[in-house]
Amino acid sequence: MNYQRKRIPCHTVTDFILSGNQNNDTLYLLLHGFNESGEKIFKRVSPLLPKEALILSPNGNFPLPVKKPDEGYTVNFGWYFFDNSTNTYFIDYDLPSEILINLIKELGFENKKLFIIGYSQGGYLAPFLALKHNNVKKVIAMACVFRHKLFESTPDFPMVAIHGTDDLMVSFEGQKQSVKEMKAKGMKIDFVPLEGAGHRLDDQFKQALKVSLN
Repeated sequence: MNYQRKRIPCHTVTDFILSGNQNNDTLYLLLHGFNESGEKIFKRVSPLLPKEALILSPNGNFPLPVKKPDEGYTVNFGWYFFDNSTNTYFIDYDLPSEILINLIKELGFENKKLFIIGYSQGGYLAPFLALKHNNVKKVIAMACVFRHKLFESTPDFPMVAIHGTDDLMVSFEGQKQSVKEMKAKGMKIDFVPLEGAGHRLDDQFKQALKVSLN
C-alpha cells in the first residue's frame, strides 16, 4: 500500500530562546544539530557573539522524545529527516525553512540582516533557509556538507564552512569537495579545516567560529 502526501497550510508552535537588544539591525540565528536543542547551541555559541547581540535560538520543528526508566521523557529536536542508507529525504529542508522564516516575520525581524550559524544538521539547513531571506549577512556552517546541487538559486551571500579533519560522522573530504565545486560556480565561500578535530563542537570549533564572525 502506497502513501500519498499533501502539503497542508496550518499553524504550528515553535519554542525558542530570544536574547539581546532588539533594536540591533542584525539577527543572529542559531541552528542546532540533530537530537539537540536551541538551549544547547545557545550556551555554546552566544558567549562568542558581540555584546548585546540579538540572538534567536529555536528548537527544531520535530520533537524527539526518549523514554527514560523512572524519569519520564527527555526531549531533543530535529529539523528534517534524511535516510543515509537510501540517500533520500522523508522530510527535506523546505519545511523547517518555511517555519523559521515565518517565525522571523512573527517576531517582527524580517527586515533585519540575518547572520546564520548552524552546526551539523543545522549547518546543512542553513544555506537553504538563507536562500529564502532577502537580506543575509553571512552563513557559517560547522560539521556538515553543503548540498549545493539542491540549491534553487545561486547564493549571493558569503558562506564559511568549518570542518574537523577527523570527523567520523560527516565526511571532511565531502565538504572539501563541495566547497571546491561551489567556488568553481562563483559562490562566495571559505573553507576552514580544523586539524585533528572531530564532530563535537569543541574549543577548536569555537575559536574558528569566533574568527569567522568578522
